[in-house]
Amino acid sequence: MHMTRKFFLTRAGALGAVAALALTACGSQTAQNAQTSPSASTSASATPAPITEGKGAASRVAITYDGGVLVYDAKDMKLLADIPKEGFLRLSDAGDNRHLVVADGNSYTFLDTGVWSVAHGDHSHYYTTSPSLSSLSLVADHTGHVIKD
Repeated sequence: MHMTRKFFLTRAGALGAVAALALTACGSQTAQNAQTSPSASTSASATPAPITEGKGAASRVAITYDGGVLVYDAKDMKLLADIPKEGFLRLSDAGDNRHLVVADGNSYTFLDTGVWSVAHGDHSHYYTTSPSLSSLSLVADHTGHVIKD
């Protein structure tokens, strides 16, 4: 069972990286046109959160509490999202510098922190969107920490 979880999380991280690579197009493309990497919770009926291209890298801080996850802008500590989620929550790095894995004791779910960068030759492009929790979960008998190789 441990190897299955590790394989799932490694594959999910790889899929996230592939989606991010789709953003490598450069030029006069607007941020709205760069929405080839939607948030993890986007479904066919949901409207994707707007994506903004910034001048530099952004970072986020995620903190769990009894009842959910708070996501802050790391620069000014402005609260960006209060995402409800029940259970004793643990956060682990998903390995792609964008997603965190939320373990709640019974399942693993991905949290999109909403910040990422895409290398493009001699420079990078930096993107932000609203933090979101995936609607997909990996059910497990017992959850713990996620370790990335």
